[in-house]
Amino acid sequence: MTRPLAVSVAAWLSVVLAGAFLGLRWAIAAAALCAAAALWLFRKRRARFLYRLLFFTLLLAALLATALYEHLSLAPARALVGREAEIEGQVTRVSQGENGFQGAVIRIHRLTAAGERIHIRTSLSIALPDAPPLTPGDRVTLCTTLSFAPDEAGEDWLLRYYRGENILLSAYGGRLIAVTPGKLPLSVRLEAYRLSLAGGCGTPLAAALLLGEREGLDEETESLFQTTGTVHMLSFSGMHFTALAAVLTLLLTALGLSRRHTALILMAVVTGVMVLMGFSPAVTRAGLAMLILSFGTLIFREADPLTSLAAAALLIAGLRPWVVWSSGFLLSYSAVFGILLTARPLTGLLAALLPPLQEKGWWRGLCGAAAVSLAASLFTAPVLLLLEGEISALSVPANLLTCYPMMALMLLGLLYRILPLPLLIPLMTALENLCLGILRRLAAFPGGTLSAGSIPVWITVAGLLALVAVCLFYRKKEDELRPAFACGLLLLTAALLTAPLSAKEELLSVTMMDVGQGMSVLVSDGGESILIDCGSESVSDVEQRIAARLRQNGVSRLKAVIITHPDRDHMSAFSALCRSFAVDELILAGPPMAGTATTELLTSASSAGIEVTAALAPLTFPLGESKVTVSADHVRWMDEPSGNDRSALVRIDRGESSILLTGDITAGGEMAALYDPGTAAMLRGADVLQIPHHGSDGSSSPLFLREVLPAVALISVGENHY
Repeated sequence: MTRPLAVSVAAWLSVVLAGAFLGLRWAIAAAALCAAAALWLFRKRRARFLYRLLFFTLLLAALLATALYEHLSLAPARALVGREAEIEGQVTRVSQGENGFQGAVIRIHRLTAAGERIHIRTSLSIALPDAPPLTPGDRVTLCTTLSFAPDEAGEDWLLRYYRGENILLSAYGGRLIAVTPGKLPLSVRLEAYRLSLAGGCGTPLAAALLLGEREGLDEETESLFQTTGTVHMLSFSGMHFTALAAVLTLLLTALGLSRRHTALILMAVVTGVMVLMGFSPAVTRAGLAMLILSFGTLIFREADPLTSLAAAALLIAGLRPWVVWSSGFLLSYSAVFGILLTARPLTGLLAALLPPLQEKGWWRGLCGAAAVSLAASLFTAPVLLLLEGEISALSVPANLLTCYPMMALMLLGLLYRILPLPLLIPLMTALENLCLGILRRLAAFPGGTLSAGSIPVWITVAGLLALVAVCLFYRKKEDELRPAFACGLLLLTAALLTAPLSAKEELLSVTMMDVGQGMSVLVSDGGESILIDCGSESVSDVEQRIAARLRQNGVSRLKAVIITHPDRDHMSAFSALCRSFAVDELILAGPPMAGTATTELLTSASSAGIEVTAALAPLTFPLGESKVTVSADHVRWMDEPSGNDRSALVRIDRGESSILLTGDITAGGEMAALYDPGTAAMLRGADVLQIPHHGSDGSSSPLFLREVLPAVALISVGENHY
């Protein structure tokens, strides 16, 4: 065992991950498997006694941490479901919901249920509709009925947030007994300080790269980073530390400082950055690894990177095993592990592709940058498939082409923050435009997102695994890698080329997207696509969700966008989608309704050069082999139709199959639609029905359902009060 700490922490992490994702029994099974493998390895390699002691100590520590988390957090939280409890604790986070309620996260200090004191180590997420404003640091006492937060999350990202932050209890509403103002937590003060610093970084992207603050970025920019697999650049991590350390080392060396003095200053700067960034998992991992490497310089020893990575993981998650649930922890460690394991052989592999340039420093530097990007993508791909259900096939070229410009932009932002020279602004703006221009071109590539359930993604994973295997098997024989690398590259290319073909299949495809409390439906046939509604009022990333699904389905152009009615939860993403996709036509129901939402729609369409059609009479047009009908004729039979009742009805027919979309019509609109002969004919015989108004109790009257009589009903819904 040449790296005893790295091997021991790998076993410890395996047990903790098994316990976090699968439960205590699986953690015990993982520990037994690791112990058996270790006994075989120790016998073969004759490892020292201290190495063996370290390994089994960490293995037992992992089991103990998992058992304690189960006993002190998970089991008590599950046992409290449905029970009313009195809770004393401290507010750690406050948010304002769109429906007027106040959201808060409370770290529980004391919990009493039915007169019994319950010992539990977790936090509570609570929505308080009528509570006085709370601030982080307040000490509160309240009574509420509890739920198990992960079960109530509804969305995968929220589930990971709850588990990664150890928020296991949730509640809606409650009675505040007492509120005592307290000091703002250090994390909140640091967050406010970072926001104040972000304003002086020159450009919004420079602030995001330097401080991780995305407040100044518009929706299109965030969507570009998400689509191209470069969103990690907006969070300060190892790459940012490396760029900062490289420039600082060059400056200190130029000033004549020794390696040890340089290492001391680096350690002080790294510690300051970790404090400023609030010790997030990615920052802490990178910072601890760099501190260990610098400490090795101080004691005249070369620190092993894998051992440094292992030590950082142990320090971060040793006392808080729930952290392994967070996306930041999993992606950060898998990316760095991949870089340390395969970047060097990949660099030699790429350099050997052009033998005349193989020994040229600039060529090996370019190959090294490509190898780092590729290695990180190799090892984060399985994690992304597990967490997100999809991966971006564009991450390697996007990271390779934008890494150096973005790091240069970050460093210029730091320089401008220290020394605000006006001459820096044009240079920073040019770099920002260059990066965003590259990302826009890449994002326009159809099929850039590959889903876990598609054949192309498994071809891609096979190519990546083959490449990893080749690199590990021939670590010291770089010249022999060219044929094998060519095979892996062909597999990856095949995956990218096959991804866009799915949109060209001669089939009718209807996709109702998960946008929370809102609606968006994609309809494709014969290589043409339309989008019916595109909004949400309960999720903040609706634009990214819709854009990702369109690209996953190979859609780069929309024949039409149909807005059933101009409510925010049906059209809030339209402006952002117009900037990312080509849209031929915007179709509205009847004459445009007065209001700011309609004005926003028409302004966005005009800016993008999109033709606007008002369906004053039933409108029919072909979509591949299908027929699309849009009608709002039922409105003329209503004396005072509400905004919801003005929703257009949309029917798609192909052969013997049909689907009916109803927007937000109420029971009154349903009756008016049945009364109008032409509209009533649209309703009857639909195989699939989009349930009106998100399943509201004021819609879906029995007579309406008996007339439509669908075989399948779809409801696009999030948390609501109706």
